[in-house]
Amino acid sequence: MGEAFALRRVDIDVSGGFVLVDENLAEANSALVFDTPKSHQKRLLRVGPSLAKRLGRHLETLPGGDDALLFTTPAASPCATTSGARRTSTPQ
Repeated sequence: MGEAFALRRVDIDVSGGFVLVDENLAEANSALVFDTPKSHQKRLLRVGPSLAKRLGRHLETLPGGDDALLFTTPAASPCATTSGARRTSTPQ
């Protein structure tokens, strides 16, 4: 979850269908801090066309520049359900 909340606009390649995971957002000493992913390595994830399209629509709603965070709340995620709960697995 921390890797998802650390995603920024610049990490998303909608036309190529890729997401770059290069940060993690975690709580340390009652503060949120950006750190390396739990694998300590950047990785490129391929996303399917449907999710890439939804991410693209979400990107259009974001204020700010390339460093704008993609999700500021769980309900802001394009994968959120109508109740604001998030899926824990990705359908094949």
